[in-house]
Amino acid sequence: MNGVRIPEFVFADNSGVELYG
Repeated sequence: MNGVRIPEFVFADNSGVELYG
């Protein structure tokens, strides 16, 4: 899940996972 963007949570993983909230 590289570059995942979900308008509910902001998260930046070392793998490049981005969750927006």
